[in-house]
Amino acid sequence: MNAVATPSVVCAADQRRIRYRYVQDLPEDPPRRVRVAIHNGFEGYWSTFTMTCSGCFSSVDGHPCGDYPTHPKHHCYVGSGCDECGYHGVRRERWFSPFDEAAYEAWIDEQWKAKNRGEA
Repeated sequence: MNAVATPSVVCAADQRRIRYRYVQDLPEDPPRRVRVAIHNGFEGYWSTFTMTCSGCFSSVDGHPCGDYPTHPKHHCYVGSGCDECGYHGVRRERWFSPFDEAAYEAWIDEQWKAKNRGEA
């Protein structure tokens, strides 16, 4: 993933700086502007997406068991509705995407090893 820095913007409400970057996930994709976020000391951005609710959607190996409609906007199956999704059949998820993926993965591996050393 390529990331290009852009000038920061000052928030009018509390005078804090909001930084943006242009990211390009694949070479053939056009660059898109994302808001810079810091998570566990790493810079990146939050990706949000809509997916089928796992609580009210039945499937076998990813194929639906029943007649479930497809969401017209998000192109995923819509479950029957439950407490997990607020009776909508789909859920919104967030995923942190760091700009320095190698350093972030090394940090996660170190955290995992430290946790396992404590249990052994």
